[in-house]
Amino acid sequence: MNTTKPPRRPARSCTECARRKVKCRNGYPCEACVRRGRAQSCVLTESTGSVPVSADKPHSRVNEIDQERLLVQDRVSLMETYAADPLLRASHGPQDSPEDLLVILESLSHGRASAERQSNELTGLYHLYQPIQQVMLMLLPDRGASDTLVRFALNQLSWLHCGVRTGQFWEEHQLFWEMMERGHRDLLKDHSWMALYLGILAAACLYISPDQRPPLPQLLHLQPGALPVMDEADPGVALAKIWSEAAMDELDASRPLARPSLRTIQTFAILTLCHGSFGQMERQYLLLGTAIHTARCLDMHLLANEGSCPPHIRQRPEWRTAEDRHLGRRLWWTLVVCDWLGKLSRPSSISLTGFNTSLSPSASDAELLFQDTVWSATSGYSPLWHLQVISRLAMVVYSNIKAPRDLDLSKLLRAVEQVQEILHQVTQQAPTHLAADAPTWLQSQHFLVLYTIHFLRITVARANLVRCLKDPGQPGLTIAQGVRAALEILRVSESPKPFIVQRSWITSSATLAAGVFLAVHLLALKNTFSEDQIATRRQVIQFAAASVRLLDLNARGLLSRGADLLESLLIQESRCIPSDRMDKETLVMILEQAESGKTPTYAPEQVADLDLYTSSQAGSPAAQFVDGESGIGFFSWTGDPFMGTHADTIAQTGDWDDWL
Repeated sequence: MNTTKPPRRPARSCTECARRKVKCRNGYPCEACVRRGRAQSCVLTESTGSVPVSADKPHSRVNEIDQERLLVQDRVSLMETYAADPLLRASHGPQDSPEDLLVILESLSHGRASAERQSNELTGLYHLYQPIQQVMLMLLPDRGASDTLVRFALNQLSWLHCGVRTGQFWEEHQLFWEMMERGHRDLLKDHSWMALYLGILAAACLYISPDQRPPLPQLLHLQPGALPVMDEADPGVALAKIWSEAAMDELDASRPLARPSLRTIQTFAILTLCHGSFGQMERQYLLLGTAIHTARCLDMHLLANEGSCPPHIRQRPEWRTAEDRHLGRRLWWTLVVCDWLGKLSRPSSISLTGFNTSLSPSASDAELLFQDTVWSATSGYSPLWHLQVISRLAMVVYSNIKAPRDLDLSKLLRAVEQVQEILHQVTQQAPTHLAADAPTWLQSQHFLVLYTIHFLRITVARANLVRCLKDPGQPGLTIAQGVRAALEILRVSESPKPFIVQRSWITSSATLAAGVFLAVHLLALKNTFSEDQIATRRQVIQFAAASVRLLDLNARGLLSRGADLLESLLIQESRCIPSDRMDKETLVMILEQAESGKTPTYAPEQVADLDLYTSSQAGSPAAQFVDGESGIGFFSWTGDPFMGTHADTIAQTGDWDDWL
């Protein structure tokens, strides 16, 4: 008897479903392939009832892999094209999709909606996690000093961070001290508000001038004449660091990762004024990620504009009034600016298509000035002007440098052109911004915008320099714009400025970036300079080092090495023979050593032997401040040894092509 069973008819699947190990529906092409958009690849191989794999031809498998590879390449190319062209993305915001419904269902399934309606009271064993409040009392100033610092922050700094509604916070501040004077210390348990309050104290103490700052005993509860010995040139900087750390401790005590809170974002926005000055850029990067995710949990990225804000967004407790929604829009764009203008080596967390929140002037912007709304109303200038200009610059950097996968010359030239257009518009407004009757906040806005624009011009030039170092055959036309921007930064440094501008992180960073860029330019192009031109460039670089040292005031953390860095680059440059052409490897080695701090220190006489620029020339008439596009003065771009000779003919001479 033959016990061998006859072979059953094999239930074959098409090649695509068999490879994915999914059920293949009847029909040709099958439903699964049609749904995947691979109907042309739906092939049902013949079988004789034996092992199915033996019937598949090897070359068909190779064809499938080739088709998938081409499909992946097409999709990647499409995504890169979409990411590189801002015009394709500008008109698109978040679209309704099945995923939106999935998010709602998920939130209901996990009970998040009901949890958000619960109060934030801590019960049971959670009371054991409360920090010791007596330590906080030792850190607070007296009420008079607190009034002075908070009023200064609300009048002069609110337009810079856009983190609070000034009138509302002033009322909260007054209520806090009234309760404290009555002996009620319950508000000390509100750690999110205390973090915001301490952040405002830190920013105010850092940016207020010594003649406006309250006496130190009022800030530290010291008896007159019992001042501690401090190494800092400005004790206000040390106190600002203390309050900044205390704000971070209070922010941590508020448990920002337990539930999203608007005050978490507000505290971050204010502390951005301190982190750069203290050299805490890694901390700011970490906090930025938390703030962005918190903002998304609060639907801050979906606030649109006042006319198109969705009803369900308006019903959230954070956005029930128009003033609250305008605050949310300003805060969101503050996060966008921090994300897009961050380090180019770090990817952006916010995409242009990931939000629809707009930034436009409104009547509520006047609250950014607290007690100085008359001048803004009569002059027509909004305190939101600074954030609007910086947002446009951030858009240029994101669209042309951070979003594209490759940095070709066309994108860099487009970035230079767009930044130049913004600079032209800003300089046209200089007569009004810098008028004698203009308020301090408007003058500060103008100077900080100028520093930021020129800093970004150097940033674009640095990006092109990196390209050219990798590929010497690439042209380096945008580097000339970097030289011009560096000279303009140093020229602006010669103008009298408000103390806020002098203490700002962007001022010292832009000055240091200008000096480093000019030093690198001299190192790489020294064989094309005459002896007189080399001496002139050395003077400019040494002036940049002196400016960075004056701006430091022990408040700059990493930038405290800025002046030493520039002087060490000058020493390295003095050891290079002008007739020799510096190769890329040598230039990279010098920069890496200087950045890592491995460059040996030099005696003062070694620097003095270079006969460099001294501060005696700083007050010369030729170094007066002019607008960003004129060309006069010691730091003018037309008088520079490179720009004055090659700027008009750089595209024809090919000097940059010879060394890059």
